[in-house]
Amino acid sequence: MDAAHTTTRPKLGQLLVEGGLLTEEQLADALTEAQAKGRKLGSVLVERGILSGPALANFLADQQGGIIRTEYGIATGFRGHTAPPPTPAQTEYVVVLARDGEFALFAGAGTLPDEGVEVAFPGFDGERFVVARHEWRRCVVVEPVSSSAAHAA
Repeated sequence: MDAAHTTTRPKLGQLLVEGGLLTEEQLADALTEAQAKGRKLGSVLVERGILSGPALANFLADQQGGIIRTEYGIATGFRGHTAPPPTPAQTEYVVVLARDGEFALFAGAGTLPDEGVEVAFPGFDGERFVVARHEWRRCVVVEPVSSSAAHAA
C-alpha cells in the first residue's frame, strides 16, 4: 500500500485525553511503563484500572474506524453511536402521561415540547396537560394542569 492510501489514525492516548478519561500526566506515566515493560498502552491502562477492557475495546474501534474484535470482546466504538442531532421532523420521543398515580405512554414526533408548555391528547377532551419535565434524551413527562396553576394563569 502506498502513502496515498494510508490514513492517519489518532493515537489511543490522544483519544483518551480528548475524551477526558486520562490526563496528560497519566498518559506520559503509562507510556513510560508500557515502553519499559514492552507492553501495549491499553493493557497498562486496564491493569491500572483507569479503563475497563470493554471501554478500551471501544476506544480502539474508534481509533481503527470500525468494528473490531479484541481480547475484551467485539467493539463498535463510541463515535459510531454519536449521530448529529436529528432535525425536528425526524425527532421521535416518548410521552409519559402521569395522572392519578397511573402512567400511560404515547409516541410523540416533531419538536420536543419545552417544559411548562400545555399539550393536548386525543381522547382526553376538555383536560389540560402540561410538560412537567424532560427525562433522559427523548422522553417528556406530562401531568394534568393543577387547579391552582389553572387559576394562577
